[in-house]
Amino acid sequence: MRNIYSFSHRPVAAILILLGFGTLLGFFPTPLQAQWQIKNDQGETVLKFGLLGQGWLQATELPGGQGWSKNLYLRRLRLISGGTLHRQVTFFFDTDSPCLGKGEAGGKNTADIFIQDFFVTWSTGDQFKLDGGMILVPICYNCTQSAASLMSVDYGPHSFLTCVPTTTRVGRDYGLQARGYVFNQNLEYRAGVFQGYRDKDSTTPFRYTARVAYQPFAKQTGFFYSGTHLGTQKTLSLGASVDGQGDYRTYAMDLFYDQPVRGGDGITLQFDLLHHDGGTLLKSLPRQNVYLTELGYYLRKTRLGFFGQLSWRDFHSAATPDESKMQVGVSQYFSGHKLSLKVGYARLLKDDEAGRNEVVLQMQVFVF
Repeated sequence: MRNIYSFSHRPVAAILILLGFGTLLGFFPTPLQAQWQIKNDQGETVLKFGLLGQGWLQATELPGGQGWSKNLYLRRLRLISGGTLHRQVTFFFDTDSPCLGKGEAGGKNTADIFIQDFFVTWSTGDQFKLDGGMILVPICYNCTQSAASLMSVDYGPHSFLTCVPTTTRVGRDYGLQARGYVFNQNLEYRAGVFQGYRDKDSTTPFRYTARVAYQPFAKQTGFFYSGTHLGTQKTLSLGASVDGQGDYRTYAMDLFYDQPVRGGDGITLQFDLLHHDGGTLLKSLPRQNVYLTELGYYLRKTRLGFFGQLSWRDFHSAATPDESKMQVGVSQYFSGHKLSLKVGYARLLKDDEAGRNEVVLQMQVFVF
């Protein structure tokens, strides 16, 4: 009988080579300090530039043991900008060219660069902010995290299931969102109205999303949620969200916990639960429950991080096979999230087919 845990030596050899290269980088401890910004006469930053680059070496076993799909490509390549337009008005803008160079349908992905985020924020203080533009919809904690500070190799594989049915791009939609931090910034609220799915004549009602989160320790008041703080900050977020349009509904609950421990190490835990029901409006989104669990540990002395991620889909219809993905891995943080190397091994499972293996190596460069 075929050993379902075996895999070709070629992707493993390439990963070992890149791991060796990444290890050599560890001998250069000087952190990345570069930051490109423009200041006014008062010394205030009015415009800042940055980038996020993630190179991937990915090897995924094909269904039925038909070999391996192997790719060396740019998973993310983002140009980032943000700044102050007025003492109460700021903006954020970035582009992306995802999966650039990845082999698909017999060729390489040559998709053009496109706008990933663009929103302007008017703020009267922490109690009230109004965002307008192309916005990351806050359906859950993992759905609203910054890609630059994720603990694992990537987001949960099922965190953005609403994108195709609502015709949105990687969780972003066009609209307005109010958010604020009240009760000594311990309670965050977000409420927005968005385009959502548009029919032929655009008669479909708008999409709405609402979220609350309780954060008793370190306060997160930025637009994007953080990932692991690498043992530097105690964070707890308990959140709940609802997303709807017509008879479509998604309900979510989530927990994120980051805890420094003795010696400067850190523990990170995340759990997200989402219930999707596309109704008659979004028929391509069947009723299902989606679960995501992440657990990680950071060692300060070696700057190594260890992580595990488990995500699965539980469909309400017995006719649709459930599926899951389990991943474990290790990270080397040469300069925090600014320069890191991650390797992850995953097991892909589906009720109606044999399990498959996947190995991913990621090198990240981030400046902003």
